[in-house]
Amino acid sequence: MRKKKSSNKGDSGTSATAFFMTAAAVGTVAAVLLSYAVLSVCAALITTSSKETAGFSVSSEMGVLSDSCGDGYIAAMASVSLPSGAGIGDAVFTGAKPDDISSSTEVESEKPIVPSLSKETAEAFPDLSVSAECAALMCVETGEMLYEKNADLHHAMASTTKIMTALVAIENCELDNTVTVSSDAVGIIGSSVYLYAGEQMTMESLLYALLLESANDAAAAIAIEVSGSIEGFAELMNEKAASLGLENTHFTNPHGLDNEDHYTTARELAALTSAALKNETFREIVSTYKKSIEMHNGQGSRLLINHNKLLKSYDGAIGVKTGYTSNSGRCLVTAANRDGLTYIAVTLNAPDDWNDHRKMLDAGFGYYTGVTLAEPGSVSFTLPVVGAKDTDSITVSNRSGASAVLRSGDNSVTSVVELPHFVYAPVEEGVQIGKVRYYHGDTEIGSVDLYTDSGAEEEEIKLSFFEKLKALFGL
Repeated sequence: MRKKKSSNKGDSGTSATAFFMTAAAVGTVAAVLLSYAVLSVCAALITTSSKETAGFSVSSEMGVLSDSCGDGYIAAMASVSLPSGAGIGDAVFTGAKPDDISSSTEVESEKPIVPSLSKETAEAFPDLSVSAECAALMCVETGEMLYEKNADLHHAMASTTKIMTALVAIENCELDNTVTVSSDAVGIIGSSVYLYAGEQMTMESLLYALLLESANDAAAAIAIEVSGSIEGFAELMNEKAASLGLENTHFTNPHGLDNEDHYTTARELAALTSAALKNETFREIVSTYKKSIEMHNGQGSRLLINHNKLLKSYDGAIGVKTGYTSNSGRCLVTAANRDGLTYIAVTLNAPDDWNDHRKMLDAGFGYYTGVTLAEPGSVSFTLPVVGAKDTDSITVSNRSGASAVLRSGDNSVTSVVELPHFVYAPVEEGVQIGKVRYYHGDTEIGSVDLYTDSGAEEEEIKLSFFEKLKALFGL
């Protein structure tokens, strides 16, 4: 009996040992599997987070080039390509995100349409002597008044009225619209192309007659076609003036014949012209020197010659409009463009208006200079890519250019480059991934976005279960 007891006891001990060994093995495997699962989830989260901060959206976490980058990336910094001859210094690499530097520059702030003369400009701009009773010189690109003389005095404007007439017509009628000339538009005193009642021509032809020959009958025909009457059209003109912020301008007709309630100022006439020149149709017409349009019933053609002789005698001139009545005196609005700069000169009651405008425009072009900050494709960087197939880097570059207006002789510009330190694959081609901002002193004067020139596919790495376990435990 004792022997039997001894045998049972030994069997029981062996079974217990086997049970605990099996349980321990199962527990170990379970712990390994659980650890691997947790690690996989964490890795996935880390990868996702990294890709989300690779700089592919406005809200992404963008790093920038800085001295803390590795040696390989410092070499990439040296590949910055900046335009020569523009006085642009070395790029400055900051540690801030793009949005931290100046979020307000993402959307260009609106400038007042009516220009003003700053104290600095008044003190620095060359002294001028002009014959005009009222005068103004405006830089379109800066929206700034450079020179003024009685610029806020209410004054008759004669046919410079037709700047507003044309702008309102272009915005309210199709150019190819056929206009039947009303009898009320025939025989208007002053400049004329001698329209016939019932004559048909396009709105475009009437606009050329209006702005080149300063035809008062064309002005009346346009007004009646657009609004049904001279008075109705004048209301549209005043509504447009109000929308442009012109508080010292009022119209009673579309041609500019004398009326005590028909007036403007040199300052506001410059502002109106600046707005009109943004319309490509208007700009094209006023810069045309000669144009032929049909006569009544195809009986021949009318040859129109632009009255603004500066078109042929002043470098860069692009119009705009002459005017004269015995009450207003000689009125003239001229615009000229050189090297990306546009100036508008206005004179009211100016006996020597052509010379006045030459002097004003010359002074303007001598005061400011246009600077090219970047040509399209001139700025490029090499950017490291993590986890990509067949490549370890991509290039980024600018697709658009940038320019600025600076005081002559004061064109020192610095640039700030904003890019992530690196990106994770996959990367798509043509994605905006950074920016270069240009500064004159502390003022941002322009910027270009940087886009990926090519894409990068993500490399797929497949490991067996045991290789993943070995990697997990560092074996």
